[in-house]
Amino acid sequence: MLRTRQHDFGSHGRQTVRARVLEEFCRRLARDYRVWVAPVAEVAEHVLAARSH
Repeated sequence: MLRTRQHDFGSHGRQTVRARVLEEFCRRLARDYRVWVAPVAEVAEHVLAARSH
């Protein structure tokens, strides 16, 4: 089980997300043209650039 600050990834637990479910969610996001999936640093650069204009 992989532990993050507030949620776990694995097979059981109160705030646990199953890895298979998370992978499918990410695949669906990546296929949806309305959602921009990018690393946090890339999003931050975009936001900063937009604010400077």
